[in-house]
Amino acid sequence: MRKFALLLTALASLPALAQTPQQKVAAFRQLLAENQAKRRMYTWLETTHIAYQGTIKVTKVSDCQFNGPNPKPECTELSLQQAPLPGGFFRKKIAENKEEELKAYMDSVRTLLAEYVPVMPGLVDQAYQQGNVAVAPDPEAGLTRLIISNYKLPGDKITVTYSPSMKRLMHVKIATYLGKPSGVVTADVTFAALPNGVFYAYQKVLNATAKEVVVTVTATNFAEVVQQ
Repeated sequence: MRKFALLLTALASLPALAQTPQQKVAAFRQLLAENQAKRRMYTWLETTHIAYQGTIKVTKVSDCQFNGPNPKPECTELSLQQAPLPGGFFRKKIAENKEEELKAYMDSVRTLLAEYVPVMPGLVDQAYQQGNVAVAPDPEAGLTRLIISNYKLPGDKITVTYSPSMKRLMHVKIATYLGKPSGVVTADVTFAALPNGVFYAYQKVLNATAKEVVVTVTATNFAEVVQQ
């Protein structure tokens, strides 16, 4: 595994012209690793809107940052707004039960999505070694797409679009499921970049079709961590 990682790093340093698929994957892996290290130096706010049947039911703002060696960010809730429950004792009780059920479901979905964003270099390596990565260059747009199958779960798929010249991710499309394949969950992630070139998931739109739920998470207010 160590030799393979060293090979990927060496291949990633080769000129972009006439790169083989293996070299493109190596360059992408290195891009992820370098950006991930820089991203750890920032805090940011995440605003989450949860919509049920087309109506926003919950709006939450959280303060997020990376702590220690944990590859996933940790978020602290700053504010929470929920749509008022309908009047009447029985209607209110039913609505409360539905709300709790929905909250538990969305917590599971958010946990699932966190396994896909940020894209992990190690899982990209693993998928490539297993023959589950297809490279689709788009020379006219100056972009490269990686279609990764069986990334985290059997039968899932993520499509990653990135710019080799700008050295940043542009878009990630996720098709996965919760529990069993019929529990379809999809997500579209749009990336943006800070002035210094560090890229991040600006907006994540998650669609749990079976539950008629759409979750939109927007990242803003980036600030560099002040070293003590």
